[in-house]
Amino acid sequence: MVGVWILAALAALLVLPSSALYGDSCSSAADCKDARYPHCYIYWKDTTPTLNTISYTDSTPSAGNVQVKGVCVECMTDCDCPVNEYCGVGEFKIPKVTSSNAGTAGTSSNEDFSRLMKQYELYGMAFEGLNISSRCKKYDVPSSPCSVHYADTITSTVVSEKRSDGKSVTVARVSLNVLSRPLASSFCGRVNSWAPDFHPCAVSGGLSQDITRCSQGETDSDLSTKNMANVAAVCPRWAGYRDSTIGEVFADPACQANDATFSSGGYDFVSPSIDWSGYCNRGKCQICLEGSQRCQAPTDGGEPQICLNGKWQRARGHGMSPWDMPLSDLNIAAQSQLTSAVFASLCFAFVCFNAVVVWMIYRSNQSHRENKRFEAKMKALAAEKAEHEVSPLPTSSERGQSGNCRVSPSLEKS
Repeated sequence: MVGVWILAALAALLVLPSSALYGDSCSSAADCKDARYPHCYIYWKDTTPTLNTISYTDSTPSAGNVQVKGVCVECMTDCDCPVNEYCGVGEFKIPKVTSSNAGTAGTSSNEDFSRLMKQYELYGMAFEGLNISSRCKKYDVPSSPCSVHYADTITSTVVSEKRSDGKSVTVARVSLNVLSRPLASSFCGRVNSWAPDFHPCAVSGGLSQDITRCSQGETDSDLSTKNMANVAAVCPRWAGYRDSTIGEVFADPACQANDATFSSGGYDFVSPSIDWSGYCNRGKCQICLEGSQRCQAPTDGGEPQICLNGKWQRARGHGMSPWDMPLSDLNIAAQSQLTSAVFASLCFAFVCFNAVVVWMIYRSNQSHRENKRFEAKMKALAAEKAEHEVSPLPTSSERGQSGNCRVSPSLEKS
């Protein structure tokens, strides 16, 4: 019975659709069903089928479908990663892709169509093996002292080159205001690639001797990366072939510093020469500039973040306000700001309280003085009234006694 259940479970697993893992092919995000790798990075798109006609001589449209090549990745931008992580290069490398278009691609002859398809092939050879940002990584902050002036310098690199006559000459290549390899120890960040002295060379359908640029190997002056040598940059191969009619045909994409964008031969992708770059604060490397923000717009995705204490933190409440952060997450400057704000608030409350107390005492004293003045006025009025007051008339009995005149006895006798 147990064996039956095991077989049933295995059968169910076989029936379930498989999830696309990291590095699996895709043409849209719907193909990337694994929640760990939900993004489809489209790096190649062939639109030549949309230009197809019925034949080289009949220009009636016979459009086909666009061909798309993508890969399921963990991230495409820093906002796709957890807080305080970044989207860096992963194991995936750009593959060589060739068009499968069997139409006309809008050309007027089979020779022109073949050359167009060959051009697509050359760019596939040139870009093969380049990196893209596809993995979430934790910041590996350098412990060595950094400098904010690493790019404000002139760097000279001496290279031995072979000229077309086969002679070797010494050439100084000067780089201005870029990160060069000798100054790498002063850089706050991580470098993915340094430009070589010469472009690697690749030949399609023949030997290197068939192409003049490749005949003397990677010391030929025609393959020189010039002033990009030993600079943080991405340098694709140079690829060529010999056409029986027009001679040498070459695809020679230039080196690019920082985020190198390549858009040729159906390819369209970004290959970063620098995985991440931070901020140098008084000789110490920090992940980010204090107070800066990222992933704030709704279209950015991910969680809004703010830089505090040299690292990305989850933005809470109003984002940049130190009131929204735990005290342990604040740096010295933010703690000082918070302390100053609290102290100022307490001082303001104390001043307001004292002002209210003083006002109440003043009003109490003023009321007391007004009462005293009122009592004094009432006493003065009472005294003045007493001085001018008239005596009342006598009663009738009093009038009888005091009003009847008595005759003196001497007068009676007389």
